Amino acid sequence: WSRNPYNDDIMWMVIACTRAHLLTGNPEFRDVARTNFDLCYARAISTNLGGGLLWKVGLQTKNACVNGPGAIAAFLLGRAAGEDSYFTIATNLFLWERATLFDSTTGRICDAINGNGRVNRMALTYNQGTFVGAANSLGYTNEAMQASTFTMNQLCRDGMLPASGEN
Repeated sequence: WSRNPYNDDIMWMVIACTRAHLLTGNPEFRDVARTNFDLCYARAISTNLGGGLLWKVGLQTKNACVNGPGAIAAFLLGRAAGEDSYFTIATNLFLWERATLFDSTTGRICDAINGNGRVNRMALTYNQGTFVGAANSLGYTNEAMQASTFTMNQLCRDGMLPASGEN
């Protein structure tokens, strides 16, 4: 999948293939997931700004939309492959996102941080959701609850997420 420059797209396919392996036991799904995760991780991980994954090849922006799914993908690969190194990656990605894009006062997951360190504080439901998923998987239930509560209180109307395209 190396021709796709969007690292978040690759992480979603890694999640899908790893789940397929976990459900079916078919090692081809696991192997494809591992190959593409490793490729994506190698090109996207960056020490700039303390860690985290770059959103897109050629850009220096680190977005929640790749780091949350990246943590989930690594966690699932750890389960599927039985390799602790993936759990370490999952934890490191989550802890970077928590330190960089998570507002521990409100539960907001900020959308991104650019290469100069400027944070885009826009909150989007899919960023909130993948942060919650990664936090729950890794045992950070307080952070998961905070982000969930923010989503319900700030991004929902009458307890429901707005329809696509609505504010």
